Amino acid sequence: MRSRHLKAIFALLALLFVAYVAVRALSGNGRASDGDRIAAAVRDGFSLVRVLPPEVTDSVRLEEVGGVWTVNGYPADSALVRELADVLDSARVGRLVAQSATNHSRLGVSEDLARRIEIGPAGSPDAMFLLGGGGTDGRFVRFPGSDDVFAVPTASMRPFGRSVEDWRDSLVAAVDTASVTRITVRRNDQPTPVLLMRDRGDATVWSLDGEPADSLGLAMLLQETAGLTAIGFPSDSVAFAVDFNDPVAVLEMFASDEPGAAPALSLLFVTAPDAREFLVRRADDPLAYRISAVQAERLLPTRSMLLGDG
Repeated sequence: MRSRHLKAIFALLALLFVAYVAVRALSGNGRASDGDRIAAAVRDGFSLVRVLPPEVTDSVRLEEVGGVWTVNGYPADSALVRELADVLDSARVGRLVAQSATNHSRLGVSEDLARRIEIGPAGSPDAMFLLGGGGTDGRFVRFPGSDDVFAVPTASMRPFGRSVEDWRDSLVAAVDTASVTRITVRRNDQPTPVLLMRDRGDATVWSLDGEPADSLGLAMLLQETAGLTAIGFPSDSVAFAVDFNDPVAVLEMFASDEPGAAPALSLLFVTAPDAREFLVRRADDPLAYRISAVQAERLLPTRSMLLGDG
């Protein structure tokens, strides 16, 4: 092969390499110089996260005070907060998707379309970014003050799509049912209360009016109260409108037979405005929760249900 042919081949290869590098840069295969900015903001822990969507009424404020996390003032689900910490700790800014402001609206990262995420103190957050739409590489992210748009793994950004209700702790109550010795159920639609007593010799046996109570009904009641989880929450307007001072039913569980002993759990029930669900709250806590009619039926068995009369 002649030397001039070799020179031509090498020149062509050099041009192809330059073209390849240019295409890679223009197509967005670069990475952010501050690609670890999100993870760095939570490396030493964090106590405030704000999600500010275009609609201000849908904003989310997760805050830790005294070791307790809240969301917009309500108790937050601790498992979801731990999940958030885990995904943020591993969040990395990935491929450069766009470098021009003309692409911001299309990618959902313009100021008027994106969710603004702030991690750290209000007014001077440790990290702040605009979260837009998504593509095959993940969700689109832009840091304020820059036109660059990057892709971030979808899993790292998924928690920021949750609503306030999604973040709230749905656990109504949890009782050590093994320690419960007495249960009372009062319903407005029943003439007399139900008083269930646990057998001192056999903890699996309960009696009602001196007769053995239905074991399946008791099992369902105990299972529900071991970890009663709500199906949702009433709106603030509904929660303020209902009257828990005049409940339609009351469930009390006692861990002591001593006269005057306070109940280990006292639940107050009212019917929801749509009459298909119930609202419930603990007697010692003003927060109201929504539970299904099926859950209420298990928690409030009637005398006939427990004695097998109907």
